[in-house]
Amino acid sequence: MKIYLDNCCYNRPFDDQSDIIIRLETEPKLFIQQKVKEKANKLMASLGLKQMDAAHIACAIEKRADYFITTDRKILNKQIEGISIASPTTFVQEFFI
Repeated sequence: MKIYLDNCCYNRPFDDQSDIIIRLETEPKLFIQQKVKEKANKLMASLGLKQMDAAHIACAIEKRADYFITTDRKILNKQIEGISIASPTTFVQEFFI
């Protein structure tokens, strides 16, 4: 299953939790976030990635994306289990030219 959390989901824990609907949306969002954080922490520890980079890659892996497209040279030079890393140029060359 592939998922994408909209930005408003990330802000939900900061909304007024006295509203039952908001509170009921907050807990599942935090659960999903925790699952991604477990993978991100492993990527940070094993590959020396920055927190935000690790979170983005962990999300892509959790969503079972085939490719993580980036222009970040530090990430492009990494071999990451569970996903292929490519620059936009390389990706286009491989699949569209």
